[in-house]
Formats: sequence, C-alpha cells, structure tokens
Amino acid sequence: MVFPMFLGGYQKANPEMAVQSALNFSIVRNYWLLGGLILGKLRHFLFIYTESLNCMFHTVPIPPTEPFLIDVVASLVLSAEEIREFVARRYFRHPLNPASP
Repeated sequence: MVFPMFLGGYQKANPEMAVQSALNFSIVRNYWLLGGLILGKLRHFLFIYTESLNCMFHTVPIPPTEPFLIDVVASLVLSAEEIREFVARRYFRHPLNPASP
C-alpha cells in the first residue's frame, strides 16, 4: 500500500478516500496511526533542531516562523482537497456513495 502512494495512485488503491472527509476525526480512534504521526513529527523536530543530528543529516535549524508558514500551506492544500471532495460527493455519483444524486 505504501508503494502506490509514492506513484500518486493512492486513490486508485483506496477509492473510498475520494469521497470521505479528512475532518471527521477518525484518526483519534486509531491509536497506532496517531502514535505514528506524533513520533514522525517528533523525529522531524529532532533532526532539525538537535545539533548532533544536524551534523549527521546535514540539516540546519529553521527559524521559528517557518513551521507556521508550512502549516499555512498545508492547511490550504487540505482545504482545497476538502472542497474537491465536497464537490465530488455533492454533484457526482460515486459507486461507494449511493446517496449522491
């Protein structure tokens, strides 16, 4: 399942994601996924802000304002995807969403 995500075929591998919202907070029910996301974020911060890991991975600390800008861009991408999914659910018939018109 990981390999198709790199090729952009994740929606082909999991077609129900095309009509489900990412804002339904189902992530809090999956503790393994939530823990993996938290550990991944912690690892990113360690690689960026720890001097010994900076030397090992050839990274430099980023200014405190940069994570804010990264989160803004990520929020814009999520918003655009949610709008696309809303339009798909509302105006197009999907085999996994029989209630659509």
